[in-house]
Amino acid sequence: MGVAVLELCLAALASGLAGGENRYVLEKLFLKMQYARLPISKFQCRRLLLQCGGAANDHVLLRALYAFMRRRRMLTTALCNHSIQALGEHGKWWAALEIFETMAEAGCPPNDLTRKLIREQFSFLLRAAKRKKNSWRWSLMLLGKMEDKGLEPGKEAWDVAMVACARAGRSKETLELFARMIRAGHAPDARSFGSLLSSIEKGRLVSIRDMELVLESMRRSGVRPIESIYTTLIAAHGKAGGGAAAAIPRIVEEMQSQGVAMGLASYNAIITVCARGGDAAGAVEWMRRLEAAGIEPNSITYNKLVEALAAGNRWREAMAAYVAMVESDRLEPSPWAYDALARVCRANSIPIDHRVVGWRPRQLIQHRLEEEEIHQEP
Repeated sequence: MGVAVLELCLAALASGLAGGENRYVLEKLFLKMQYARLPISKFQCRRLLLQCGGAANDHVLLRALYAFMRRRRMLTTALCNHSIQALGEHGKWWAALEIFETMAEAGCPPNDLTRKLIREQFSFLLRAAKRKKNSWRWSLMLLGKMEDKGLEPGKEAWDVAMVACARAGRSKETLELFARMIRAGHAPDARSFGSLLSSIEKGRLVSIRDMELVLESMRRSGVRPIESIYTTLIAAHGKAGGGAAAAIPRIVEEMQSQGVAMGLASYNAIITVCARGGDAAGAVEWMRRLEAAGIEPNSITYNKLVEALAAGNRWREAMAAYVAMVESDRLEPSPWAYDALARVCRANSIPIDHRVVGWRPRQLIQHRLEEEEIHQEP
C-alpha cells in the first residue's frame, strides 16, 4: 500500500513540475510524504531535484528536497552544483550561497565548478547591491565574504565594488580596493582608474592635484583613457571653482589628441560647469557645438542650460529653453531649473505665465552626472 501511494505521489510531483503546477502545492505534497514516512529513495529524490530549475518558482520544491536529502546524507557535489545553479538563475542568490556554505558539512566537497558558480552568484549580488541604500557597504561586505570563503573575486567584482564606493564619494575605500585588486593580480583598466577619479570628484574637498596624479599613473600604466575619465575631470574642475574655464579647452584638446570622441555626457558636464560658474555665453556655445555634432540633448542638457542662462540674466533665452522642455514629450524640467527661471524673471519684473511654463515640478529628475554613464563600461 505504502509503495503504491509513494508511486502516485512521485508521479504527481514529476507531472506537476513538467506541467506548471503551483510549486507551493507541490512542496506541501512533498512535506506530507515526509510526515507519512513514505520510503523515498535517494534515486527518486535525485530525479526530482534534477527536474527542478526550469521554472521561476522551482526553488520552493528544490529547497525542500535539498533539506530532506541533506538530513538523509543523500547529496553529492553534482547535486549541490545543480541546486546552486538553479537557484542563482532565478535570483535566489542568498539561498545558493547557503547551499555552498553547508556543502562540506553535508559531505560534498566543493569542486572547481562549484567555485565558478559561486563567483557568479557573488557577481550578481554585487550588481544587485547598487540598488540598495549604502550600496558601497554591501559591496565591501560581499567582497569580504568571498575572500572568507576562499573565493578569489574576479576583475568585475572589484570594479563593481569600486564604482559603488566611488559613487558614494568614499575615496579612502576606493583607493584601498584599488590596491587590493592590484595585489590580487588584476591589472587596473580605464574603469578602475575612472572609479578612483570619481571618488575624488565626489569627495567633500575636490583635489585636482590628486586627480592629476591618478591620470599620470594611468598614462604610465599604458591604459587608454575613455570618455568618462574626462567627464569626471571636467566635473571636478567645476566643483573646485577657479580655473575651470581655462581647464575645459585643455581637457577637450587632450580628448581629441587621444582619439576620444565627445559624447552627450561630456557636453553635459561642460554645460553644468558653465551653469555653476554663471557662464551663460559658454553654455550657449557648448550647446551649439553639441547640436553641430549631431548629438541629441537630453533633460540634463536643457536644465543646466536654463540655469546658466538665468545666472547670466538672459531671461528670454532661459524662458525659451524651459518652455521647449515643457512642450517636449521626452524632456523633463527640474525644480532647480524652474527656480532659476523664477529668480531671473523676478529680477527683471517679468511675470511667469503658468499656463505656458506650468508649476514647479514636484518630481526630482535623475540629473546627477553619474547617471549619465560616468562609470560607463570601457
